[in-house]
Amino acid sequence: MLLPFSALSSLALFVASDQMVPRFVELVKGLAYGVPPRACRPFVVGGQSLGMMLQNSANELRRFPNTFRVTDDEVRLIAGGDSVEMRSEAVMRTLEALRDDGRIDMLRGWRSETWPMKRSFYAPPEVLVERAAIPMFGVPAFGCFVNGLVGASHIWVGRRSRTKATYAGKLDLIAAGGLSHGELPSENVLKECEEEASIPRQLAQQARSAGLVSYTALDETGWGIKRDTLFVYDLHLPPPDQFRPAPGDDEVESFELLSIKEVMRSIADTPDEWKPNVALVLIDLCVRLGHISPDREGYLELVHSLRTFCGR
Repeated sequence: MLLPFSALSSLALFVASDQMVPRFVELVKGLAYGVPPRACRPFVVGGQSLGMMLQNSANELRRFPNTFRVTDDEVRLIAGGDSVEMRSEAVMRTLEALRDDGRIDMLRGWRSETWPMKRSFYAPPEVLVERAAIPMFGVPAFGCFVNGLVGASHIWVGRRSRTKATYAGKLDLIAAGGLSHGELPSENVLKECEEEASIPRQLAQQARSAGLVSYTALDETGWGIKRDTLFVYDLHLPPPDQFRPAPGDDEVESFELLSIKEVMRSIADTPDEWKPNVALVLIDLCVRLGHISPDREGYLELVHSLRTFCGR
């Protein structure tokens, strides 16, 4: 006999097993420590290091000596002086030329969205560039990820569109998005909830900040470094007989309500089913909700690894 949802939500708390925690540690560290420092060189703007570049990306910029000075020690932006507008124009011309060449895989995902290059989240932008190029320069990037929770034990999981430029068909959260130039996290949450899951604004406004996850990782194309800080939000939603998310754009294929127990087992056993940073956010959620106990060996290493880079 099937139990009603209210009964399912009150079942005993599921706690990760001794075998599960080491898998989580391996998964998190595999993303968070994915770039050896010796493989990078600083990206310098205005006399200060702003990002980190891989050798292949740095070498591509040698073709633009009026914009970048590339040495074995660093990549320096020399065009535009102290003007953010002039710097941005010079860099965008370079990126457009590289995109048209088709040699850099990440630029094939061109989005025509402006993102800031800046030293920290609260700092003013040093350069404004195309979103797809942010990992190429290894500068800090920021986003918001929303956990769509139902009761004490269930969460809505999305399936990314099969036509997405990145991580097509992978499992995802109910809503998430990167922060564009001038956008606040609270604004981003409302926008992404509406666009991706058709969550009414009045309901999305109940989302609450729940900390962050951060990491430094090799971009999936092999052309850049992702230095991401993800602002995490928890949104408690009504039971499924009262509300069900629905794809609001072409980025999401479908939604499914899963128990946190099912999610944890899926991440541990079939991590490739998940968008990598989503798995990190869900592991963080399980830590916060007590599904991963400090009694288990590896707990401290796991929690530390969830915040290896924090863009200030």
